[in-house]
Amino acid sequence: MLTILVSAKTQYIDKIICFHNHPSGNTDFSKEYKVITNRLQKCGKILGIELVGHIIVGDNDRYFSFKENFKI
Repeated sequence: MLTILVSAKTQYIDKIICFHNHPSGNTDFSKEYKVITNRLQKCGKILGIELVGHIIVGDNDRYFSFKENFKI
């Protein structure tokens, strides 16, 4: 998480979208993903970096967007 925010800050980026795939193909989000998303959002706010979205990509063109599902 720190690497993401430091990289964004040093490149003068003020908005980020995080995404990753699930090797299992499952797009359900876990409690841990919610915690990480909230931490990214809070830490980013302190640094002036807005977390615009967090997307989990699965199989068969399925995905879960925290933004679209009102989780951020």
